Amino acid sequence: MDAKTLKKNRGSVKAKLTIFKGHLEQLTTCTKLNTLRFRELSARLNRINELYKEFDSIQNNLETLSDTPEDEFNERQEFEAGYFSTVAAAQELLDRSVERPARAGHDLAVAGSSTANDSGAFLPTLKLPTIHLPTFAGGYQDWLEFHDTYMSLIHLNDSIPKIQKYHYLRASLRDNAALLIQSLDLSGDNYDVAWDLLCERYNNTKLLVNNHLKALFNLEPMFKESSTGLRNIIDSVNKNIRALKTLHLPTEHWDAIIIYVICTKLDHATLKDWEMQRGSNNAIPTLSEFNSFIKNRAAWLESIEENHQKLRRYSDTPPVRAKTFVANYSNSAHASGSNPSQNSYFCPICKQSHSIYECTKFRSMTIEGRMDKLKQLNLCQNCLRKGHDETHCWRGSCKICNKRHNSMIHLNHEEPNLDSNTNIDQCVVLPNVENLTNNTEPKQTTNQSSNTISLSVTHPSQAQVQMLLGADIFWDILCNNRVSLGKAKPTLVETKLGWLVVGSIPTSYNTLGQHDTVHCNLINKMELEEKINKYFELESLPAQQSQSRDEADCEKLFLKTTVRNPDGRMVVTIPLKENPQCLGDSKQQALIRFNSLERKFSKNEAFKTKYINFMEEYIELGHMSENKTPQDDNESYFLPHHGVLREDSITTKLRTVFDASAVTSTGKSFNDIQLIGPPVQDDLLSILIRFRQHKYVVTADVEKMYRQILVNESQRSLQQIFWRSDPSLELKQYKLNTITYGTASAPHLATRCLKQLGLESTNEGVREVIIHDFYVDDLNTGSDNEKTLIDNCKGVLEQLRGAQMNLRKWRCNKPELLKNIVGETSQDELQILDKDEYAKILGLQWA
Repeated sequence: MDAKTLKKNRGSVKAKLTIFKGHLEQLTTCTKLNTLRFRELSARLNRINELYKEFDSIQNNLETLSDTPEDEFNERQEFEAGYFSTVAAAQELLDRSVERPARAGHDLAVAGSSTANDSGAFLPTLKLPTIHLPTFAGGYQDWLEFHDTYMSLIHLNDSIPKIQKYHYLRASLRDNAALLIQSLDLSGDNYDVAWDLLCERYNNTKLLVNNHLKALFNLEPMFKESSTGLRNIIDSVNKNIRALKTLHLPTEHWDAIIIYVICTKLDHATLKDWEMQRGSNNAIPTLSEFNSFIKNRAAWLESIEENHQKLRRYSDTPPVRAKTFVANYSNSAHASGSNPSQNSYFCPICKQSHSIYECTKFRSMTIEGRMDKLKQLNLCQNCLRKGHDETHCWRGSCKICNKRHNSMIHLNHEEPNLDSNTNIDQCVVLPNVENLTNNTEPKQTTNQSSNTISLSVTHPSQAQVQMLLGADIFWDILCNNRVSLGKAKPTLVETKLGWLVVGSIPTSYNTLGQHDTVHCNLINKMELEEKINKYFELESLPAQQSQSRDEADCEKLFLKTTVRNPDGRMVVTIPLKENPQCLGDSKQQALIRFNSLERKFSKNEAFKTKYINFMEEYIELGHMSENKTPQDDNESYFLPHHGVLREDSITTKLRTVFDASAVTSTGKSFNDIQLIGPPVQDDLLSILIRFRQHKYVVTADVEKMYRQILVNESQRSLQQIFWRSDPSLELKQYKLNTITYGTASAPHLATRCLKQLGLESTNEGVREVIIHDFYVDDLNTGSDNEKTLIDNCKGVLEQLRGAQMNLRKWRCNKPELLKNIVGETSQDELQILDKDEYAKILGLQWA
């Protein structure tokens, strides 16, 4: 149905409402209505109620088709204002007339007959809503309410037979309460017995008081301010306070205690406002004052929430509708659904509301006990969660040994405990020391000591060193006798192994002005072991690590969906682990963040200029494009963005960072639903060590590597932003067409594309350089042969150009080689270092 027909139908609906208004105006002079007019107005009012449904359906279609939703919003406001005021006036007139027909109907029932001329005989009897029986399932917190209601409706009503009361009683009871009287036969005589059994069981003042106090102290805490949360807390408090007062407890003196308990459950913002309102007032507040504050704040929050909902509904572009869903993540920090303050942590060990990592009962167990408990509960040994085992777990491994288990169940393979009578002798064997020899003979001297001592000195020989004495033993073998042979000469020291000659010994080739060099080295056992382990890790072949399920899925998706466009650019699909429909509204937060960015522009003109230049370049290069047909779908995400200044950068002083971790109204962000993907490049240490082994080295980087790789067009709605260069211009929506810096999967996709280019190369040298000598977008390669290095670099340059990737910022320790690689080019792409200059690559300086 087109807009013209819809507007015509809407005009018909408005005409019907106008007719009803005219009829109502004729009746407004009547204080009360007679029977005929009462029935007529009631019938018309019922018809008008159906009229609103008809209008709402037509208006919804018009709002969907309209290019100017503001006008349609005004139409709706105008109709609803007139409609509801008219219906309220009609209902008020009917309410004023209720007493007369109801009374007439009552008189008719009492008299049993009436004359035909008596108008009261035709007055309708107003049907009141049915009062349903109260129910009770055995909870002490519900007993008082059930007891009072049932007593009033049934128990004290003498007109109801006891057998009927027993029927009502049985119908009202559930669960444990029903089981209590289940064994009694259904007879009038057993009604009083059944009622007495219930009262005896549940009229337990001590248990009733305990349950209401427990409800007070176990209020659900609020983590985020909301009108619903505040009202739930204050309603629960007032309900339990009234119950305790009914049980004759002096609750009127508990104000300070109750306020303190409530404050411990409030969110930070509400508690801050309460303290600010109190200010310097040191008087103890009353519960009435606190109730008033909570009610006013709840009303204020409700008004803001209502306006927020209207803004979402009638914004320039229809927003993404948030899906309400329920998640069952035992360790998720975000509670799903409509109550953001609900805590989703649940410990499977002690059944309390905290994670298993914080469970004191679990932490107090032995390692073996923890492992047995995890097996008993069928939990993953790696992340301690349900739903999978450690072989399919994508989370990190043990922080101590890097194996597939949690650090909390890491077993230390320590040396066995020995009894107190066992001694351990430890020594460190250094094989290289055995081959040390003294190749320098001491210079012969004719000087004699005044205290001549006959010594049998072992002549320097080629004998091997048999043992090194540690400092703990050395001092035990020393004796008291010492003889100094003079300045710059050795000292004779007596030991239990004989005399030692220690100190400076002039050699036969010492000359005036020359000095011996003394070398000292401290060997730490742990340090030595770590260095040896790292050495063997570097020199040995890496162990083949099995991929996790997510990593395997990433690789399969890449191989299946990655294509080249006609220009040679690679087009990838973002790997997702959840359906994008789980994302809620992200538009409002992106708008708020963009407004904040514009305020920053107004304060910093230089920053604004750099930011605009960056974004204009983004548009000119085709890396983002205007979304001219925005749609209200459930698979959209808006990225907030901000600028990061990098004054040390040679090329880009300002970079725009897109925040894909900004959560939506459902508590999930775009990054939350992406797969990160496995690393596909060599580790940094290996690349740097290989780099230092070459005689000739070259460095370069890929210009805007992320932005040279396109994203599948069907997923670009997940990368939308707001942008305009000036507040006076229209705010537009743009889609980012390339891999975006700030998204979780971007590093993997970019490096995997680079690796694919290497795999596709037919030249073995080029393939090895691309696969092994790139760290993200930085090339760090070299060779001992000039021609090999030039050929490899030229091949890499051509292979990357085929995918529209350009290498720039070339550096080399022999500048002549660069001209053979890239030819005559600009200074931005070719950077030659002077002798005193140095460059920095991956945190390492070289010249």
